[in-house]
Amino acid sequence: TFGHNWLAEPVASVPPYAPAIAHSGLAFVAIATSWIFCGYLSGAFLHRNTLECPPEKALEVTLKTWCGTCILMVALALGSDALWGWLDGNFNALSAPARGGLTKADADFIFDSLTGLAFWR
Repeated sequence: TFGHNWLAEPVASVPPYAPAIAHSGLAFVAIATSWIFCGYLSGAFLHRNTLECPPEKALEVTLKTWCGTCILMVALALGSDALWGWLDGNFNALSAPARGGLTKADADFIFDSLTGLAFWR
């Protein structure tokens, strides 16, 4: 039997993620878009910052891109969680409740993924 609120029960085996990065497709689009946007702003994709620069300059540009992307992803995770909490409170959505902030799973995904991208760079 499913009971009264069967959709509102979180799955115990899945770590809690913010709504904006709860699914792999959403998470990929969010982190890739943030990385590209911040890379554009920091000049990471300019020829002078890729092939024609010393390693110190490449690491500096990568750090700028990494920090900007972290800020955007944390803001996206917190913002989506806050919006989800507001929707839960005002409309009684039949889905997993908002988590109330950045979880360890959110932080692991954001910082681990971006560290992998930084090492790739």
